[in-house]
Amino acid sequence: MNWTKLSEHHGEHIYSGSIIRVPTMTPYNGDWYSEAIVDFLVFDAFGLQEGAGLGLVVMSGAKAGKINAIFPASSNAPKTRALSREWLFQNWKKYFYPEGEPHQAWIAEAEAVVELPDGSVWQIPAR
Repeated sequence: MNWTKLSEHHGEHIYSGSIIRVPTMTPYNGDWYSEAIVDFLVFDAFGLQEGAGLGLVVMSGAKAGKINAIFPASSNAPKTRALSREWLFQNWKKYFYPEGEPHQAWIAEAEAVVELPDGSVWQIPAR
């Protein structure tokens, strides 16, 4: 995976499937995550509730699989189903992580999986 600083992300849009990696900034007190680094998957939350946009689900650690945030539809970049990077920066503390800063985060685009854990390449069986 190719990681870049979120502040240096090449585009104005963050799409579903992107991964945001965030360092934990304060000792664990029950409000955030106990791990030093947490990965979040950007996911499509449009159908989960009225007025929703994209959201973040935890990918790593003890809380993997839990929804961290569902952003409002106003977070969408105009005429897209993508998260506005500018909106995320402006609303970081309110919707994502009050103790951290967006310039501390990293982002990677989801990549196709090309091999199984044992190193073998899988071919889709013909019908």
